[in-house]
Amino acid sequence: MEIHTFPAASPPANANGGKFAPSMPSSPADHLAAALTRRQTMGLPTPPAPTPTPTPHPANPAPKRGPEAQPDISRGCSEGTERNPRITSKTAPSPGRGDRTASPPNTPPISGAEPPIPETTIFRAVDGSGDALPGIFIDSCDGHWLVQTQDIPWPAWLEKTQPLSGWRSLWWKRLDQHAKEPPRLIAGEPPPQPFTVRELGLTYELDFRAGYSQGLFIDQRIQKSWVAATVRPQQRILNLFAYTCAFSVIAASRGAVTTSVDLSRPSLEWGKRNFSLNALDPAAHFFCKGDVAEWLRRFAAKDRTWHGIVLDPPTFSRNDKGRVFRVEKDFHELVSACLRLLEPGGWLLCSTNHRALSERDFLTLISRGAADAGRAIRCEPGAMPPDFTGEPYLKSVHVWG
Repeated sequence: MEIHTFPAASPPANANGGKFAPSMPSSPADHLAAALTRRQTMGLPTPPAPTPTPTPHPANPAPKRGPEAQPDISRGCSEGTERNPRITSKTAPSPGRGDRTASPPNTPPISGAEPPIPETTIFRAVDGSGDALPGIFIDSCDGHWLVQTQDIPWPAWLEKTQPLSGWRSLWWKRLDQHAKEPPRLIAGEPPPQPFTVRELGLTYELDFRAGYSQGLFIDQRIQKSWVAATVRPQQRILNLFAYTCAFSVIAASRGAVTTSVDLSRPSLEWGKRNFSLNALDPAAHFFCKGDVAEWLRRFAAKDRTWHGIVLDPPTFSRNDKGRVFRVEKDFHELVSACLRLLEPGGWLLCSTNHRALSERDFLTLISRGAADAGRAIRCEPGAMPPDFTGEPYLKSVHVWG
């Protein structure tokens, strides 16, 4: 197995130019101003653009779903099945990932102006200690700020920063595993719920009323960009633990036929709305409700294969049959099952945000899964978006087999 090691982490350089930048940050508001300046050097925020009106599906020809598209076990796939065990997460929350925990790879250093990011109106505006504001994590959602705090009270000073930062509304969510509450409005004019944001030129639905997670994992933006650049028309892409199907939307926008698997029917329905928001016909793709391991067994029994697979499971789960899944113990089994379904020369995107799992151990799990599947692989490290300036917790590996 060929492995390229993860690059050494470098702290982001301070950007002292720009209209927001104080010369010597000394107060929380000063640190906020410096953080916003850093985002400007990254090409964020980009000017908001109106949400495109979905065109009729015939105007955007759908990928083929004939035999070459390998319909993925039609019974139970598009509409789901209620027989699959329910999995509940037991992990502590990490900022921006709902119920998932964290683990450090490396964020690329920020030096001067970064290349422009394709139209994106949702990003990490403040990333805790990485922006000298420990315990405060702010996601700007088209100007509506989702303020997440960890072990600290509401930072009331933010309410006075509207002239400086231009936020449209402030929402507060406490990162507390024992009290998973949806965000609540603190200040400003709320957007209609749900509302839309743009990421990498595509439109996604968010909903601050939906619970602990709001609809989009923005720490995966670099991996989504990689998928967009890698997918080719008419390829078959499998998205496991799909949530609201952002990776599927990216792949479908490039002409792929996608299969999205998730335990939650509401999440898959949300994913279908994301398809429609981008003038992509959900009926041309597959949505499978249920346990991922069970679906992988069913796919293998039917000799289904894919050109690309996205694998980003929760850190810990337990199904109704009592089976426990732990990334550090069981991830290799998922890797092995996925590689058995992968076309020769295809790719598997592996990702985890488990804080206690080292990069080396993660690669070892991937290597073990490849050995079990009898596949020779090549591994390349992914990265986190540069606006995540704090602990670079998300590990991603591009596996070619």
